[in-house]
Amino acid sequence: MKYIPAVLPKTATLTLSPALDRTIHVTNFQIGELNRVPRASVTPGSKGTNVSRVLQRFGIKSDAVCCLGGDTGDLFEKMLISEGLNISRINTAAPTRMNIKIIDENGTCTELNEPNDVTKAECDEVIAKIDELAADTKLFIMGGSVPNGMSKSIYFDIITRLKSQKIVCVLDCDGEALSTGIKAGPCLIKPNLYELSMLVGKKLTSDDEIIDSASRIHDEYKTNVICTMGGDGAIFVGDAGIFRVYPPKVTVRGFAGAGDTFLGVFLCYAFDTAENCVSKNPETVKRAMEIAVKAAAIKVSFEGTQIPDADTLLG
Repeated sequence: MKYIPAVLPKTATLTLSPALDRTIHVTNFQIGELNRVPRASVTPGSKGTNVSRVLQRFGIKSDAVCCLGGDTGDLFEKMLISEGLNISRINTAAPTRMNIKIIDENGTCTELNEPNDVTKAECDEVIAKIDELAADTKLFIMGGSVPNGMSKSIYFDIITRLKSQKIVCVLDCDGEALSTGIKAGPCLIKPNLYELSMLVGKKLTSDDEIIDSASRIHDEYKTNVICTMGGDGAIFVGDAGIFRVYPPKVTVRGFAGAGDTFLGVFLCYAFDTAENCVSKNPETVKRAMEIAVKAAAIKVSFEGTQIPDADTLLG
C-alpha cells in the first residue's frame, strides 16, 4: 500500500511524564546474578511524544508539550528535535526519568519504570502552555502517567478546558487518571486490554466482554473506544460502529510504542477534518483500524522505541 498523505487539523500532544527508554537485551537472564549485556539502546519514549513522532513520519507537524528536566531531559529534547519535532518544553526541577526494559532471548520483557515529580508552579506552567496553544489548535492528544505532585484529575481539567474552546481531545492513559478524565467526554480513548479491565473493574477475557464494556462507556460518555490487545489485535466501539481487527504475524523485537503507533496512524486515516472528530463513516474507520493494526505490528519488529518511516509502517 502506498503512503497516502494524511490530513489533520492543527494538532498538539501532551506528555506529562516523559521518559528515556533504555532497552537491554540479555541471554538467560538471571535475577541476583551477573548478566552480560550483548546490546542495549537508549531512545525517547512516552505516549504523547510517540504520537507526535508517528505524525511527523506522515508529514504532520504537531506541538509536543512535555515536562523535561536535567541532563536526561536535555537528551530527550535533543533526540526528538533531531527527528524534526517541535518541542514545547516545560522545565522541571526533577530530572526526566530513565525507564529500563530488559528483554530476554524468548522475547519476555521486564520493565522498571522510575517515578516523575513536578511542583505546583510547574503544573501551572503546563496549563499556561496549553492555553497558549489552544488559540489555534483543533486536535489535542494527551496521554501517559501523571507525575507525583500533580492531581490525578489533571486530564479531566484539561479536557474540560479545551472542549469549552471546541478543541477535540484524545486521551490515552490508565488508572485514576483515565477513570476521572473520561468523565470530561474526550472524543476517543485508547486503553489496552489491561487498562480497560482496570477501568471497568473486572478482568475482560473475551471479545464479547470487551465490546460490551466499551459499548457501555460509549453510551455513557459519548466517547469512541479503541481497545488494543497486542498480538491479538484491537477492537473499536464508537459512533461508526464496532470493528475487530487482527495484526499480521511478525518477529517481536521491541514492545514500547506499539499502541502509540496504532493511535497516531489511526488518527491519520480516521479523523474527519470537516466534522472535526473521528469519522462516523463505517468504511473509513474500518480501514483506519486495519491500517493501524498493521502499522503497530510493523513497529514491534523494530527494537526500542524507534519509529519507522511512513512507507515502512504502511508496509
